[in-house]
Amino acid sequence: MFQAQLTGARGASLSGVSNAQRSFTVEFPDLQFGIGMYSTQGDTLETIGIRCQGDQPPALGVHSLDASAEDCIANYSRVLSPSQDVEIMLASAQALSGTLTVEPGQPGQTAGTFSYSGPMLVGADTVGVLQVSGIFSADTF
Repeated sequence: MFQAQLTGARGASLSGVSNAQRSFTVEFPDLQFGIGMYSTQGDTLETIGIRCQGDQPPALGVHSLDASAEDCIANYSRVLSPSQDVEIMLASAQALSGTLTVEPGQPGQTAGTFSYSGPMLVGADTVGVLQVSGIFSADTF
């Protein structure tokens, strides 16, 4: 589960499910450890994603969240999915600065807090700075 507050370019309170697992992407082909948080309201999905270097959960303590990908990166997205075949990106933001604090959790979970900010994009336009902060306790796969 997770809870998050969005302020600045978008004001909202989010809550929902979270999970943590090893993964890789086209942008980052080396194995990373990702924490995904998902909040659904009707046909709109809002996600907060955190990816850290390595294939294990990040060590207990404070980690930097920024665009350099040297420690961890974070992003936010808001997607409209009116049907299973269509997804429309409504907004997105990449962390330019912030922190992830990993705390002791239950066995089989990764837990902690996060806080970051970065420019929010709607289409190709920057509409302001989005601040994102919250807590999570993610089932680890």
